[in-house]
Amino acid sequence: MGKHAKLAPSAAKRWINCPGSIALCSKVEKKTSTYAAEGTAAHELAEQCISIGAEPEDFIDQKINDFVVTEEMAEAVSVYTSYVTELLQDSMLYEVEKKFNLNWIDEDIFGTNDCFILKGNELHVIDYKHGKGTIVEPQNNPQLMIYALGAIHDVWERGDKIINALSIIENVHLTIVQPRADHAEGQIRTWKTTAKQLIFWGLHVLREAANTTRKPNANLAVGDHCKFCDAISICPEQEKYAIEIAKSDFQSLPDPTSMSGKEIARVMEASDVFKKWAEEAVGYALVQMQNGVEIPGYKLVKRKSNRKWIDDASAENLLNSLIGEEAYNMKLISPTQAEKKLKKLGHSPEMIADQWEKPDTGLTLAKDTDRRKEVITGAIADFSDTLDEIL
Repeated sequence: MGKHAKLAPSAAKRWINCPGSIALCSKVEKKTSTYAAEGTAAHELAEQCISIGAEPEDFIDQKINDFVVTEEMAEAVSVYTSYVTELLQDSMLYEVEKKFNLNWIDEDIFGTNDCFILKGNELHVIDYKHGKGTIVEPQNNPQLMIYALGAIHDVWERGDKIINALSIIENVHLTIVQPRADHAEGQIRTWKTTAKQLIFWGLHVLREAANTTRKPNANLAVGDHCKFCDAISICPEQEKYAIEIAKSDFQSLPDPTSMSGKEIARVMEASDVFKKWAEEAVGYALVQMQNGVEIPGYKLVKRKSNRKWIDDASAENLLNSLIGEEAYNMKLISPTQAEKKLKKLGHSPEMIADQWEKPDTGLTLAKDTDRRKEVITGAIADFSDTLDEIL
């Protein structure tokens, strides 16, 4: 298998809904981000912990893929490793970071499963999401469903291939573990389906979607799947979408206080896509200028940076001799870390229940499809209180 799948599971929502994006993305350089690199480091930390039976907290201040494991990373990864470790009890088979291919569906679909666990005839497929900016749901999630198909095939290959996979696996539990994103249903969310339904989807929906991406005039479609598309800055549908909104809604940019609720909703609906498109356009401009292309009104300059030690060990020895203990900043462990240490010592986490709180960080906007509980404020809240008294 190659390094990157042409029809990557992580981008399945995009290429299923926008088959033309595959050809368009081939015209631009694939980009990575600091967030993606941090997520990769978090996955490697999780894999190490599960493999050797360690705790993520044991790696704090150590480097993984040039990323220093922080308390926040360790605490987030711990949610995932604890869930996996608990599921592993009485399991028949499990794999962590297992590569798979779906060439029985399409030769261009392959990837790596974060974790799958077989318990009886129940298959658990778990995907860890380190990001907090985009909430991921497990229901009908094509990335998770592809991972599940890879796991089902892996289980079948290990046994007597004459036996149908459906006789080995009945139910499949697709789980998203996303500790850093706020969700009404919590950090761990599961959707249950069957192996039969997944195989049917793979053979009749996924295969057709994959074939469609190769059609000469495969269509492009704008949607929330555009957010992580590498080709958003050169996408003709994005340009058309922006022009249509500008023409149909506004002759000039209005004062937001004069806009109707419908107009504001229209702007908010498009803002994420526009923001991503603008960021990609700026990134594309940077690459062009690095290759000698002039962009009127702009120039290349050095990025700002902060000082860092050339050699941590050498600096530590010197500072120890010069200023002693003042070379260190001591920090109290987090409530999650404290609860784990208490459990190891045989104490109940309830002993510190009155010592911590979850700060109120204020309100933010979300689409009405978001699963978080709605907060009622102002006049609407007053009316609701009055109505409750009357009833």
